[in-house]
Amino acid sequence: MNIVDNHPRLVWNKQRIDEIKILLKTDQALQGLLEDVKVLSNYICQQPPASYHITGTNVFRLLRMSRQTLGRVFTLGTLHLLDPDPKWKTRLLVELETVCSFKDWNPRHFLDTAEMSAAVGIAYDWLYNDLSVEDRTWIREALIDKALKDPRS
Repeated sequence: MNIVDNHPRLVWNKQRIDEIKILLKTDQALQGLLEDVKVLSNYICQQPPASYHITGTNVFRLLRMSRQTLGRVFTLGTLHLLDPDPKWKTRLLVELETVCSFKDWNPRHFLDTAEMSAAVGIAYDWLYNDLSVEDRTWIREALIDKALKDPRS
């Protein structure tokens, strides 16, 4: 497989994931850490997905939701890569569908947009091999529309 076609490429790569899966068979500390991540992921699965909630009085921010989404992507996405339970992918897609349907990622404050873009981009990369062509399309379009296009145009 060509490196360009090989996913994930961001943070993790297939070789490192395979190494960790081998370590998980014998490393009790790593097994415990994975169990802790599962506990957190199960908690996330019981919570509502992110909501479009701008906060602030003088500076309006979506940053809390962007950071929540980024944390959920790392937690659920890591389990998706290491654990075969399909519920991690399912919930991660719910998170993506939710934030990608927001009217914007608050381009007035670039950090809000940047962190949401990072979350969606990492999730896109980590889920890439398990996404339908349609899913790839709407995620990619949301990234382009909400992160790369000038909102003034």
